[in-house]
Amino acid sequence: MQPTATARACIFLHITGGPAQQETFDMKPKATGAARGEFDPIASRVPGIDVCEFMPKTAQMTHHLSIIRSMHHDQTFHGGGTHYNLTGRPHQPRTPQPEYYLDSRDAPCVGAVFQQLIGFRAGLPASVHLPFWIQQGNVGRFAGQDAGFLGQRFNPLRVFHVGKTDLPGSLPRTFRLPDAIPVSRLDRRTSLLTSLERGRETPETPSRWKRQRERAMEIL
Repeated sequence: MQPTATARACIFLHITGGPAQQETFDMKPKATGAARGEFDPIASRVPGIDVCEFMPKTAQMTHHLSIIRSMHHDQTFHGGGTHYNLTGRPHQPRTPQPEYYLDSRDAPCVGAVFQQLIGFRAGLPASVHLPFWIQQGNVGRFAGQDAGFLGQRFNPLRVFHVGKTDLPGSLPRTFRLPDAIPVSRLDRRTSLLTSLERGRETPETPSRWKRQRERAMEIL
């Protein structure tokens, strides 16, 4: 039996339309025509595994990698392929929307599944999506990036890059308190809001709204 996994976090790096296998781990130097990659292979730290000449640092880390060469899909466009890679399921076209658009009937992304199974830990979500939507130009967000049929409450927390104000290593503006509002003032505002709403709540008041706000405050 294999031991239980001990990893507490995972980074899923999705490269849309990323480099082909002939440019990374399978240059096919002896092939002819279009099948041959234009770059040369170099030896890696693992005997028998060559990588692209422009990936020397990766070559020194291959003993930490699991290279899956059999992974593929039969989708003929980036939107369908994105859905397959992020959910593990083939995309079902939805009409009248373009077939690659987000839809609440789609399969959930892997991050949403973790959000459902693990939930929040120490006030932090189980899944975070950054730095922007995977989409076609300025419209057409590709399916497979949210919770789909699981429901919006399991969507990953989206931390998107906005201009030059969001620098690497710093929190986006929406995750930082303004200088004029210290934590003590925020606590007073929250207490006042709770007091005002206590007398207005009814049995029909959606509890999920209240919980979402509580989670936002926990993150701050």
